[in-house]
Amino acid sequence: MLDVLGRGLFNKPLTGTVEIVSNIIVVIAFLQISYSIQTNGMFHTDMFVNLLPEGLKKFVRLLGELAGAALLGMMIYASWEPMLHSWSIGEYFGGGQFRFPVYPVRTVVVFCCCLAFLNYLLRAFDAVTGSNSSVSQEEL
Repeated sequence: MLDVLGRGLFNKPLTGTVEIVSNIIVVIAFLQISYSIQTNGMFHTDMFVNLLPEGLKKFVRLLGELAGAALLGMMIYASWEPMLHSWSIGEYFGGGQFRFPVYPVRTVVVFCCCLAFLNYLLRAFDAVTGSNSSVSQEEL
């Protein structure tokens, strides 16, 4: 709000707003991934899956969980080296009067991807064993 008022009324934006907001949005999004997976809050449709026999439903669920784990595993693999490099050079975003440190953001992304990866593996285990250790929205 201060940035908008400063920009609109005094033609003086709040220094660093763009850098902070653009990085914090990434952090907020990644902090929610593991929770969304655990509570079955990820977007999915079961219109066609409901037409399948029970055994095939479990197999399709298992494939979905393993695909999610694979995607997050690739994200961890792709983000690991840039995160370490970012820490080693003390990477910052922005210039001039305000510089925002990027290495904590990269670390949060990798850490949250690891948690989400583990959640997908647990859900895959649940799909194989037939148990349901996931927390539903109603339980919260």
